[in-house]
Amino acid sequence: MTDGTRRILLIEDNPAEARQVERVLMEAGGFRTQWIERMSAALSRLVTETFDCILVDLSLPDARGLEALGTLRSSSPLVAILALSSADDESMAMESITRGADDYVVKGPKGLEILPATVGYLIERNRARQALRNTTVDALTGLPGRRQFISLAHEHVARADRANKGFWLLTVDVEGLAELNAALGRIHGDQALIDLATILQCSFRSSDVVARVGGDEFCVLLPVESEHGRDAAVGRLRDRVLELNGRGGRAYRLSVVVGTSRYTPGSGDRIEDLMRRADRSLYQDRLVQL
Repeated sequence: MTDGTRRILLIEDNPAEARQVERVLMEAGGFRTQWIERMSAALSRLVTETFDCILVDLSLPDARGLEALGTLRSSSPLVAILALSSADDESMAMESITRGADDYVVKGPKGLEILPATVGYLIERNRARQALRNTTVDALTGLPGRRQFISLAHEHVARADRANKGFWLLTVDVEGLAELNAALGRIHGDQALIDLATILQCSFRSSDVVARVGGDEFCVLLPVESEHGRDAAVGRLRDRVLELNGRGGRAYRLSVVVGTSRYTPGSGDRIEDLMRRADRSLYQDRLVQL
């Protein structure tokens, strides 16, 4: 909210308890609460509106206890969630933290007393986390951004030097992205980047670092030493790109170019050096066009 008001979604089937929560937050100031009695209605509201914090009763009639938290967290991964539990369900409230809630409050006079401060703290903590996340994660694809990639790559170099084992760096570019944006619109260009990010995540192992480091450029840190291992990884990528392009009804064909460079332990090469060599190989002897 531009006026600083924090928007709260309250999911509570007990009208008396809902009114108590609304009153306490209103008296504290700075909150605007919307009360909904059913989880199903709340999920529909979350499709069209945004909130700073969700307060959810753990005993809703149309949601089974802690399962409600998983449903909420899936639909609103970036919103703070506060579980509200009855006094005899405190063990469930504590478990709610592992199921997606950021914190919990036990209903009753003491819970109402600390509610405004708890909600305010969760919102500010969530905003701080998102601000940090936005500096390290690419908003469009959800992959690590350039800053986080460089940090992880430095760790790879240190490990490679200690173990005396090299690794490969791959640069993967979407070819013709500017032309795609001009011909079909930015929405299709963004989708091409999302498609490639998904393919990269499916093509490489969890131990391989995949990141978006530029507008149309992705990088992969591949902890294998041999060219055979590198070629096998590029082959998996090629197969998935071909599979995607073979699907019917697509408005464009995803075109990808891959370049590679190898880190040799003890060489003193910087990550930036490896990235430049991989970029050059896009247009030289190691060019692989998918």
